[in-house]
Amino acid sequence: MSLPVGTAVVVPEDAVPEDWAREGEVIESNDEIVVIELRDGHRQELPVDEVTLRQ
Repeated sequence: MSLPVGTAVVVPEDAVPEDWAREGEVIESNDEIVVIELRDGHRQELPVDEVTLRQ
């Protein structure tokens, strides 16, 4: 499942260092991997099934 660029997501606590933001937007995605730009400017690559859509 690919997520559209710009989708707001939340990453799991254990996916990023504790001083990083946990919310951000998808900047790149395919069926398996999503790259997220977090609110604090960091970028994180995760499996698509590990992120949650932000409500």
